[in-house]
Amino acid sequence: MVRKKKINSSDDQVENELQERLKWDIRINSADFNLEVVRGVVSLSGAVDSTFRKNAIVRIVMSTHGVVGIKDSIDVVSGYSRSDVEIENIVRSQLKPISFAAGEWIDVSVRDGVMRLEGFVAWPWHKAIADQIGWSLSGVRDCINLIVVGEIRALNEFPSSVPPMSQEGFI
Repeated sequence: MVRKKKINSSDDQVENELQERLKWDIRINSADFNLEVVRGVVSLSGAVDSTFRKNAIVRIVMSTHGVVGIKDSIDVVSGYSRSDVEIENIVRSQLKPISFAAGEWIDVSVRDGVMRLEGFVAWPWHKAIADQIGWSLSGVRDCINLIVVGEIRALNEFPSSVPPMSQEGFI
C-alpha cells in the first residue's frame, strides 16, 4: 500500500485500521492494490485477478469505522499474472517483518506461477503466514509448502554436511 499525504489525523487512524484489517484477510494481498484516505474517503487502485478479491477489499473498506466513501478504481484483469521474479520479490518482502529465531529460515522459489516454500521454523504460524502470503497474491497458481515446523537445535547438533535439494518433481 502506498502512503500519501493526509489532510488530518483521523485519516491516519482510518488508514492504520484498514491496513491492520486488510493484512489479516487471507483472500487478499496488499501488494495487489493501493489505498489513500482523504477526509474519510478511501481511494482504491490496482489490479486483481478476480472479483472475489476485489469484493473482499471493498467490503472490508466499507465496514471500517471512519470511512465515509469509497472511490474504487481496482481493475479485475482476466488472466492477470505476475512474473515469477516479481512474485518471489513480493513474497520475500512480505516475509521480512516476521521475527525469525536463530536457525529459522524460509526460502521462496517460483516457476510458472507455482510458489515453492522450503525452510525450517519453530512456530506453526510462521509456516501458515508464509502460505497465506502466497495464496493471497494475484498471479500465484499453486503453493507447495514444504516448510518444516520443529524445535530449534543448537548449531552443533546439525549434520556437518547437508545434501543439496533435488529439483526433480518441481512443477
